[in-house]
Amino acid sequence: MIRTLFRSAVAGAALILLPSCGGGFDPASKIQSVRVLGLRADKPYAKPGDTVTLEVLAVDRRPEEKRQRPMTVFWLPLVCTNPPNDAYYACFTRAAKLTSPTGEPTPGAGAGGADGAADITALVAKGQSFSYKIPGDAVSSHVKVPGANGDYGISIVFYMACAGRIRLASRDEASANPQQVPIQCVDDDGQALGADDYVLGFWRTFVYDDRPNANPLIDNVLLKTDVIGPGAAVAITPCADGSSGQCKGAEVNVVVPASSQEDKPYDPDAPRERIWVAAFSDVASVGGAQQLLYDTKAGAIRDNPVRVTATSGDLGKSGTLWLVVHDSRGGATWTTVPLLVTAAP
Repeated sequence: MIRTLFRSAVAGAALILLPSCGGGFDPASKIQSVRVLGLRADKPYAKPGDTVTLEVLAVDRRPEEKRQRPMTVFWLPLVCTNPPNDAYYACFTRAAKLTSPTGEPTPGAGAGGADGAADITALVAKGQSFSYKIPGDAVSSHVKVPGANGDYGISIVFYMACAGRIRLASRDEASANPQQVPIQCVDDDGQALGADDYVLGFWRTFVYDDRPNANPLIDNVLLKTDVIGPGAAVAITPCADGSSGQCKGAEVNVVVPASSQEDKPYDPDAPRERIWVAAFSDVASVGGAQQLLYDTKAGAIRDNPVRVTATSGDLGKSGTLWLVVHDSRGGATWTTVPLLVTAAP
């Protein structure tokens, strides 16, 4: 399961909350910075001893004049298994149980045990994908949790999409804050970069001995009822100034096959997965940026479109609509649709 920790140097929250409207802020679905829009595992649920491969959907939509430093996706080459209370920040302590991506024990301090200030750019894994091995005792070594519907384990991997270099951050060992982040995104001079230049987050894999889970699939993307062909651009006519609330724009439906909604017989309160789509764009505004596709009890939710609108200031611009489909057990997949803001014919 993907979690975004921070988009700035301010620590303290496990999930960043971005305003959706008002106050001069762009909605979270409008992409104008370094962002991670999705992350998927080839095994959303893993078994002990499995090798899991992650793939990240990271984009850089900063203005051209701010792209002197390219964005790179970095992976902290440590797998944190069964931290106390399943808390990600417990991976930062010296007592954390850490292994290398190949499953070998990592001696010494935990992820946050170094003194900081060391540039580790050349030492960490880079790229859109990352593979690591789940320890063979991931389930058996996890503390039994009263009320849990089955024995499980957790393995956590940290990543950073950074338009710069990364270095270890100094920790205040006397601080009572357990969520001190162990790495920073910095420029060539070692100065910390701002919120638009990086995203730090983690992926949490749930591990079971006998519980399968697959990623959802996308059959088609529709413009109303017509299939959008691969690579075909959707033309959007700008809304009249001041009328965005009444302007429907383009209505896009994501078609996910019913077979993607898997059963959860161990969970009587939610016997089937919930599936939804999250939408993002760099040139348009997205209404209904998260739309429910399958309810855990009611099943398929029909005609629940993502509405894409643009303003007169976007006229002539081209961009992308990203559609990321999630299920409630960490499964994900995505697709993209090119957009073109054009005048009405």
